[in-house]
Amino acid sequence: MGRLPSRQALSADKIRGLLKNELARGFSNSIFLRFAGAGLSLLVGIVLARTLGAEGYGIYSYCLAIVTLLAIPAEFGIGTALVKFCAAYEKEKKWGLLNGLLKWTGRVVITTSLVFAAGATVFFLVFPVFLPETDPTALWWALTLIPVVSLGRLRAAALQGLRHFAKGQVPENIVRPGVVLVAIAVLYMTGNLSGLLASDTVKIYILASVVAFLLGARWLLQAVPEEARTVAPETDVRAWRNAVGIFALTNGGRVVLNRVDIVFVGVLVGAEAAGIYRAASALAGVLGLGLATVNIVIAPYFSRLYVGGQYERLSRLLWLSMGLTVSMALPVLLVLYFFGQDLINLIYGEAFSNAYLPLVILSLGHLVSAFAGPLASLLNMTGKEKWSLLSIYTSLAISVPLYILLLPRFGAPGAAAITAGAMVIMNVVLAFGSWRLIREFSAR
Repeated sequence: MGRLPSRQALSADKIRGLLKNELARGFSNSIFLRFAGAGLSLLVGIVLARTLGAEGYGIYSYCLAIVTLLAIPAEFGIGTALVKFCAAYEKEKKWGLLNGLLKWTGRVVITTSLVFAAGATVFFLVFPVFLPETDPTALWWALTLIPVVSLGRLRAAALQGLRHFAKGQVPENIVRPGVVLVAIAVLYMTGNLSGLLASDTVKIYILASVVAFLLGARWLLQAVPEEARTVAPETDVRAWRNAVGIFALTNGGRVVLNRVDIVFVGVLVGAEAAGIYRAASALAGVLGLGLATVNIVIAPYFSRLYVGGQYERLSRLLWLSMGLTVSMALPVLLVLYFFGQDLINLIYGEAFSNAYLPLVILSLGHLVSAFAGPLASLLNMTGKEKWSLLSIYTSLAISVPLYILLLPRFGAPGAAAITAGAMVIMNVVLAFGSWRLIREFSAR
């Protein structure tokens, strides 16, 4: 994305026009990439579900859920901090701090990801009951993904903060599922697809993740401004650590909240139920694409407008983004409600027909999040990240005991109801925190 000319060379009206065009491009590119990536990921899920069956697909989903739970603590909340500080430092032209931030975050993530991977290996050696019974090697292979996934998210966050939205999303949204599909197609054409195990699909996913990471790393090197690459690095470790500490707890809690349902279903109900629930969760997740897209584009602008004291424009941008998320979610909800059963049978097969009820319940939870809009990004980018932290852990404190108590009896529909309820609780807390923040803007 091209850089804006200097303020001295432009009138206020021209600056506003350029920013509107930049936002529009960011939204349009991100919407396309998100939906294209979702389509590819859904296609991957369909192919794997039909190839592996409900049990094998459940093992594959369980292993990737474990990796996701461990990769976010390894990232240690640095991704969100990178978006915030990269956007602010670029806005204020603090190139030395930008250089130092990128180097510091890279060292921290490499160290923590390796520690978590080693710790997880020891844990599963001591407690093998958590390994998939029919294909335990799938999880051992999956643990090697932790450093790759953590560093990939770090790179995506840096590109997001620097407003290279497309390059930040293409590796994980397009390249990774694309490589998986190519590998599956090669196996099919060579006659080696039959008898594919969950561990084999995890190996394919590892290859795809490495390819995506290498491409994204090259793009990040190209995206960093020349001034930041050539200047001596400066540090503000105290400010970075303070922000990372809050974001680590918030992001870690969010990932637990987003993945613990699948883990509990797999452990307490069984691999087949986990596969059925994962199919419902994947389809319902389409409702969240609009919000995810808006969050990617809007977060760095929240930070830039806040450090620039442009509170009225920031408020208008919030309301605009909330309208966008709702307008994108409602049509999807109607399609899933009226045609969800047919879609499940067509896409996944008759073995997944019980996924319809969890699909409807989860879709309603995502609709609530769409109405709330990018409130978490607003709070995180404006120094009110403690509200995001409170929203996550309030939801976890209520939902985790319910999973343990109710899943053995109610299975996948019960997990969907608890997850949807957690979404509602989280967004109520975020809405209250955002309301207080907007009141502060009005008083300034």
